[in-house]
Amino acid sequence: MSVAHAVPTIRRSLAEGLASCPAFVMERSERLAFGQAVHRFIAAYWRHLQALGEETDMTGWRDLAADAWARTPGLLQSRWREYAGLCERFTQTHLGDLHTIAAVEEPITLHVGWAILVCTPDRIDRVDGGDPDDEATWERVTDYKTEQGEMDHQFQLHWYAQMRFLTRPALERLDLVLDLVRYGRPHDPITIERGELDEWWDATLQGLRHRLEAGPGAPVGGPSCAGCALRRTCGESLPSVAVAPQTDDEADVLLSEHRRLDAAATVRWDLLEEYYRDREARLDVNGEEIGYLLSRKPTFRWVALPSAVAAWARSKGMDWRSFVGLTTRTATNRGVQDMALAAGMAVMEFSPPSFKTRKALVGTRVRRKAAEEGDGRG
Repeated sequence: MSVAHAVPTIRRSLAEGLASCPAFVMERSERLAFGQAVHRFIAAYWRHLQALGEETDMTGWRDLAADAWARTPGLLQSRWREYAGLCERFTQTHLGDLHTIAAVEEPITLHVGWAILVCTPDRIDRVDGGDPDDEATWERVTDYKTEQGEMDHQFQLHWYAQMRFLTRPALERLDLVLDLVRYGRPHDPITIERGELDEWWDATLQGLRHRLEAGPGAPVGGPSCAGCALRRTCGESLPSVAVAPQTDDEADVLLSEHRRLDAAATVRWDLLEEYYRDREARLDVNGEEIGYLLSRKPTFRWVALPSAVAAWARSKGMDWRSFVGLTTRTATNRGVQDMALAAGMAVMEFSPPSFKTRKALVGTRVRRKAAEEGDGRG
């Protein structure tokens, strides 16, 4: 007797992470819990309006918000005021549009043989105006976002769209909308026609299947690091996300670290400056020149008094009033520079040595020429 092996259930978020890194582990963070609480409230609010048959309810939302908060584990309790403010703002900026609602947080499931794929769009509306007894040919999928910064949600939207197309044969077009809850305004819809995502979908599932069959592999780092539970301990994690704060306390620690590192950097720079004060500059230290370095090229500098420059400019038929301003800065016109140099009004000179670093030119044409001329510059 053969026993069929259970196939894994893969949610969209896990699929996106594994597509980037075979060692991805979905994180259960406070930020994720906060978003889940807001999404619970929004779904409950839409169902509440459907039960009332009303387009809005400016008072009943409070109990719904409290219930969604109470049902969500992992929340930072000090964010209640922020959460309640978002819920209230949502009720003030969104009408129910009950006549178009087709689904509210209803899972879409697709069995592909080696896995069961699942996703849960926040809301789906029918927008083709067709007969309610017929299958929809045009729908709008709305995904609500609680993040404060811009993020890339293309994979998520494409996954939702293709899952909907594959489970609704009559569907021909989808409008995908990101709704930024904090700002009370949605992005312009992205319209996708049936068939547009087929090639991407096949390639994505091929890669996902390969990841699952190969088992957990070595981490590679990349875009999935931001949502991975291992990002603070993984050697391949992107530095920018490995230390990214998730709470006020973590942000405070990061600020303290920044201040200490900034002070340490200043001390080290001052010590380097003192070290090289009586030493020759070095021309190739990990690809940099360091020390008291002259400028690589001479710069133009006026040496005559402004009144003399004005008189000289007048004698050359130039507008001396506008020209006088050049006495306080470098002249950029090469022709003017040549005339001023010939008249002894200006010189070309190297700036005094100053402590700095810059890209090394060892082995380059510029450095070879300088060495041949023996100018002694650092």
